Parts: sequence; C-alpha cells; structure tokens
Amino acid sequence: MCLYSGELWREQDIDDLIAQNNAGNDNAKYDLDQCYVFLIPFITHSHNKNFCVYLLVLTGEYTFARMNGDLIDGTPCDKLHDVFRNNPLCLGYCINHPPMGEIPNLLPLDVPYTFVKENMKHRPTWHRNKGVIDPFITVFLAMRDIKVGDELFFDYDLEGLDTEDNKDKLPGWYHSIDASVYESV
Repeated sequence: MCLYSGELWREQDIDDLIAQNNAGNDNAKYDLDQCYVFLIPFITHSHNKNFCVYLLVLTGEYTFARMNGDLIDGTPCDKLHDVFRNNPLCLGYCINHPPMGEIPNLLPLDVPYTFVKENMKHRPTWHRNKGVIDPFITVFLAMRDIKVGDELFFDYDLEGLDTEDNKDKLPGWYHSIDASVYESV
C-alpha cells in the first residue's frame, strides 16, 4: 500500500485566494498563476444575486484530481519532503500517468480516515490553513498482478479538462484514459 501526498486544494479555497490577490498579496498571485481558475457565471433566482462558480484546475505534473473535486499537488517542495520523512507509505509520487499506449495498473481510492493526535504526523496531505484536515487518504489498488520491474501507473484524471480548448493548458504528456480499462476490475 502507498499513499498520495501533497498540498490539498479545494474548490472553496479560490474565493480566499482571489480576495488575497486583489489585496495585493504576491503569494496569492503566484498560487493563482499555478492553477487555471475557470469562472462560470451563475445566477440564483432565490436571492437575485450574481455569483461565480469556480472550477479549480492545477495543471502541474504532479497533480492528482480526486473524485470529490479536490486536487492534490504533489509538486516537490520542502513541505513534501518533510511528509516523506514522517510517513514511509507516501510513495504515490513514484506513480506516473501512463504514457500513450499504456493503461493504468493501479486504481486510486479515496478512503475516509480520521487523524488523531497520535498519528497526525503521518498525514499524507496538508492545507495552507492549518485548521483544515483532509478527511481522506488516497490509497492505490492493483488492477492486475504487478511483477517486479513493472512501472506503476494510475490515471491522473484530468478528464474534464482534456478538450480542444484546454489542450495547451495541460501537461504535454497528458492524455485521457478510456473508461473501458476499468470494466474488468
């Protein structure tokens, strides 16, 4: 078993980043530059107010999209190396998106998990707001027998962004994985 580790990004984090950016915070500007934020106008009839709905997309080479819309950015940094030292199961960064012509041999699963004081140092993800604790851990299930020397692959699942309009915003190596590869699992 191994865990995917990195910085947790939630869709609801964008409002705060935009406010910080508008206030002149250079760190927020950098963070927003690292992700593509698609603004979707949305009008609610009950309040007659205009709102924007954000689709958060990190396009880094180490980004993993969870089923719930959260993203984990495993881009190497000092914080990530601290996590590795504290948790030997955080090996998800060694698993790549399959190259063209290959299919995943691992299936990521987001498993609910409650961290308590005794195991808090083993959390595989973190959030910039220290009060946000990720309620899930991402584990990997082998979809077929894995032999010594086999490279490990899982779908980074940037599917919703793999459109003609967004091709230039995704890493050059990314391609969609046909859902039929999961039918035998």
